[in-house]
Amino acid sequence: MKDLITKDLGIFLNPEEFGQLHDVNGRQVLIVFDADILKERASYRDVPTDGVFTGQVVVFIKSTDLPSMPATGSVLRLDGKMYLVNEVSESMGILEITLEANET
Repeated sequence: MKDLITKDLGIFLNPEEFGQLHDVNGRQVLIVFDADILKERASYRDVPTDGVFTGQVVVFIKSTDLPSMPATGSVLRLDGKMYLVNEVSESMGILEITLEANET
């Protein structure tokens, strides 16, 4: 069973399928972005505060591609842009990380 899951992870994060290579904290890793999942979450709102908008993005990363699981509230640099880790969870070797950044 574990071999099947590992094989599926390779397909999910394959750059010829869904995965894209990005810089995460100075490390090149394959990532899958999911903008649609935020629309499904009732807690997601892009509410302006004095001209500043909070933008969110959800990324999926193979857990072994990072030295450790990012902590909620920590800062993660994605392609040179600083994000706050809003939520993070791991399931079957994949990290689901919700990132948040202020945008003007």
